[in-house]
Amino acid sequence: GTLINMVDKLATVPLFLYFWGVGLYGEWLILRAVPAYFAIAELGFSSAAANEMSVLVLKEKFNEANRYFQSTFLLLLLITFVTLGLVAFSITFIDIKSIFNFDLNNQYSVFSVVILMLAYTLLIFQTQLFSAVFRSVGQYVKGAYFTYNIRLCELIAVVIALCLGASVFGAAFTYFIIRLIGTLAMAISLLLSNKWLTLGYKDATLATIREMLPNASGFLAFPLGQAINLQGMLFIVANISSPAVVAIFSTSRTLARLVTQLGMQVNRSVWPELTRLFSENYYKEAAKLYLNALSGFVYVGFIASILLIVFTPLIFSVWTSNKIIPDLVLFSLLLSSALLNGLWYSALSILSATNAHKKSALFYLVLNSVLLLLAFTFASLINIHTIGWSMLFTELIICIFIMTKSNQILQISNIQLLQHVLLAPYNALTHLKNGK
Repeated sequence: GTLINMVDKLATVPLFLYFWGVGLYGEWLILRAVPAYFAIAELGFSSAAANEMSVLVLKEKFNEANRYFQSTFLLLLLITFVTLGLVAFSITFIDIKSIFNFDLNNQYSVFSVVILMLAYTLLIFQTQLFSAVFRSVGQYVKGAYFTYNIRLCELIAVVIALCLGASVFGAAFTYFIIRLIGTLAMAISLLLSNKWLTLGYKDATLATIREMLPNASGFLAFPLGQAINLQGMLFIVANISSPAVVAIFSTSRTLARLVTQLGMQVNRSVWPELTRLFSENYYKEAAKLYLNALSGFVYVGFIASILLIVFTPLIFSVWTSNKIIPDLVLFSLLLSSALLNGLWYSALSILSATNAHKKSALFYLVLNSVLLLLAFTFASLINIHTIGWSMLFTELIICIFIMTKSNQILQISNIQLLQHVLLAPYNALTHLKNGK
């Protein structure tokens, strides 16, 4: 999964730059960012349903698990149609090209591209829900296999489309159609392998949705805060500069966030197991799993960060064919932010698995909202370096907050955590030496 994410993030940049140029590529990034805000409309219900279904399936209460699935499925369908309608109505009256300083010579329908990318984003809702079901039946790897192979097919398809001279609309349509096919294939496989699962709304209830709402709201706050942090800052950069500078900022952040991807994979990999361990009161085993996973990220993340810093000029030269010159100060700030983000994302697995994430999620949302408000208010006085420093400061605060909360749940001190991390290489070598 991490490899496919890396290829997706890195391989498409030189292709888009080669076929479209820096200006049009910058416009594409902005258009893709608009639907990303609406990805929060999923409201975190897939994550909340995954926790509930995992416990119910473990207890072989399949009818109740199916009730959670159908309730979430119906809710996501309703959200999809309402969101599409609202956006289609709103964008008719918004001149995006003038707001973000688009080149009027680039002839394409902003309306069509945004709607297609929004439909693509809304299809991701369903793949998230299907992944939640795979996770609940102990088949997290199978769900991840589907998810990442859909991403891989999207990557291959868009590369072919670009080589054939695809326009902005053509690229958006390619993403949408591949995601649609992949989502249908995922649904068919899931239904065939789990006979207790049924599509429809017969067992869906409003009471079930209300029951999941508190935990779902907590899971919602994290993608919302992330959208504010990532896409919001992209809009600020677009407002204070040009699409070309947006391309520099976005490519730098894309490369830096490869480190974050490692933390996300730690979270996604251990979360299902932690849910099962906590539900069966295996707290010591959960703590051991978490500490080993976190230690693994720390060492791999730091090594990856050092390599990226050293080879950044060379990477950008080859990656963008010298069309984008990296700002090393900006990149260092974004890389430090990404490392902290990956660290607290790894620690978040404890809070997510125990449904203790709500306060941290609200804090993260408020913190990023304040940051965006300040950036917007003082836009005339800031530059991309200021934005980089503010993002780093935000990640540091939330990292301290979340790791403190996780340690409290596991009843371990910061000293114990640090001790385990420092001794991790020695413990790993000892286990290897003993053949364990």
